[in-house]
Amino acid sequence: MRRLGPSILPLLMAIWIMAATGVALAHPQGGYVMISERYVVVRFLYGLANVGPQPVSRIDVYVALPPNTTNQRIFSTSTSPQPYEILTDEWNQKIAHYVLLNIAPQTIVTVSWSVEARVSGIEYGIDPENVGSLEEIPTSTMELYTTDGEMYNLGTHIVREAAKEAVDGETNPYLMAKRISDYVATHISYDMDDRWDDAATVLQRGNGSCSEYVFAFIALCREVGIPARYVGGTALPSSYAGKSIETATEDRVHHRWAEVYLPRYGWVPVDPTLGDFCSLPDTHLAIVTSGGKSELLDWSYFASYAACCEDEAFGIRVGHLAEWYPHMDAEEAVSSTERAHGAREEARAEGRTDGLEMADEKLLEALAALENGFFDRSNELADEAVELALAAKRPNAMSHFKVVALLAMISLFLGGSYLLFKRRGRPGIDQTRFGGPIEGHDISFYFA
Repeated sequence: MRRLGPSILPLLMAIWIMAATGVALAHPQGGYVMISERYVVVRFLYGLANVGPQPVSRIDVYVALPPNTTNQRIFSTSTSPQPYEILTDEWNQKIAHYVLLNIAPQTIVTVSWSVEARVSGIEYGIDPENVGSLEEIPTSTMELYTTDGEMYNLGTHIVREAAKEAVDGETNPYLMAKRISDYVATHISYDMDDRWDDAATVLQRGNGSCSEYVFAFIALCREVGIPARYVGGTALPSSYAGKSIETATEDRVHHRWAEVYLPRYGWVPVDPTLGDFCSLPDTHLAIVTSGGKSELLDWSYFASYAACCEDEAFGIRVGHLAEWYPHMDAEEAVSSTERAHGAREEARAEGRTDGLEMADEKLLEALAALENGFFDRSNELADEAVELALAAKRPNAMSHFKVVALLAMISLFLGGSYLLFKRRGRPGIDQTRFGGPIEGHDISFYFA
């Protein structure tokens, strides 16, 4: 499988975007850059088993659907089976609602979604001196993302003292968030169990899962007035960052990370568990972005369920799995556009620029099709661009040849006409009309 990595294609795409929109891309020191990207098909399965002795009359299942984000593009989403409806929770998250009826004992029911996606690694270039003050943050953002929640414990002694120790008098929002991230990383060790505890418990205990790292990080940020929220989804092992996946790869654990709002920059990613600050690798597919508990998902970042009766819920067990696959059609289209670019550059290096503008147009069309998920069409257009680049000619030599050939033909024609006029004459034609035939003079005189 071909990967883009740090290839020329992102540059060409940037050129296409600027040409199409007239907008320049953000400079690394004034925004972000995509450092790598992968095209994948990701499938998520959520299974419910009735292990109890009696049927379950009804289960309402809520499954979050992956959104587009700054570094994530969803080209298509399919669900199985078709959901009863698509809902939106208070955090503006799209959620598929399933209604499962009469689940017999010892029966497993599975719902799933599948997406075609491009996931990019992203790095923000933050200049601490250019970060504004907390007073510059929009009021609506402050109100929504600095409030308390059952997992944050704002105002408690443990959270308040930990935040004070972490920030240590710093007032710059970027440096405050960085100190909090470092504090969480050094005061909590990774330990995954089957529950999620609140921030105060985790800070006091000193260990936790990725979700608990995030709860602690968000709590400390909010305690000092920095808006923070969590992002959850599926992730490849960190060893895959910037590398290809050749076959199906499973994720049975899933992952949660965070985002903080920095004045003049907006939301930027922070992964206190893995130590990423203002950056994120191309191994994370976001499913949920939320500030706290959801009316449909609770504190989950992928799915939840509710049985109609408490006694029936006792016998329900759940399982979940994400599968990552390389998107072969997309990768073929990527390879084709890179091949077209290579043919274009080769033609330009050889001076074969006559007709090359047509190859450029086809390549930009191919990149636009790739950007919008029309991978087969992108592949076709890229192949056409290759053919046009190979057919391009050297304009200077070709133009000189055309001029010489044209002058030669005109000279032969007028030379023959001159001889005809001289030898025979033509009634009704004045031979001095062109200045008169002058013996021994170059025929080109008549074109002076």
